[in-house]
Amino acid sequence: MDRETPLWKGNPSQLTNFWYFVFSIIGATIIGEEDLEFNSKISAYLLILLPSVVVFLKIFCTSYHLSNKRLKLKKGVINQKIEATELYRIQDYSLNKPLWLRMFNLGHLTLHSSDKTDPTIQLKAIRNVEKVSDLIRYHVEDRRIVTQTRDVIISK
Repeated sequence: MDRETPLWKGNPSQLTNFWYFVFSIIGATIIGEEDLEFNSKISAYLLILLPSVVVFLKIFCTSYHLSNKRLKLKKGVINQKIEATELYRIQDYSLNKPLWLRMFNLGHLTLHSSDKTDPTIQLKAIRNVEKVSDLIRYHVEDRRIVTQTRDVIISK
C-alpha cells in the first residue's frame, strides 16, 4: 500500500481582510482624536478593533494541506474543524483571479467533488493558484488510476 506524502501546504492571504484593517485604523485614529473618558475610549477601541481581530484570527487559523491521497482543510480559532476529501472524488475545478488578487499573485480555487458532506471546496486567496490547481489535477488523475475510479454520468 502506498504511503501518504505531503505535496503542498497553504493558507489564505490576510489581504482578503484589507478593508477591515483600513477601517479599523481609521476608526482608531478618529477615536484617538476625540475627547472621551478613559472607559468610553477603551470601549470604543474594542468596538472598532474587535472585528479586525476576529477576521485576522479566522484567516490565521485556516490552512490547506494537500497530499498525494487527499486534501484537508483545517479551520477554527477555538474549535478546529478538519474536512478531508479524497482526491479521486474531485470532479472539476475553477479558478477565480480578480485583479486586486492577481496583483499579489493570489487567486481563489473552487473544487467540485462527489463528496456527500462537502461537494464544493473553496481555497481562498492562495498564492500561485494556477500551479496549485495543476498539482491537484495531476494527483487527482493519478489517484483515479490507482483506485480504478471512473465517473459515471447518467442523463435523463
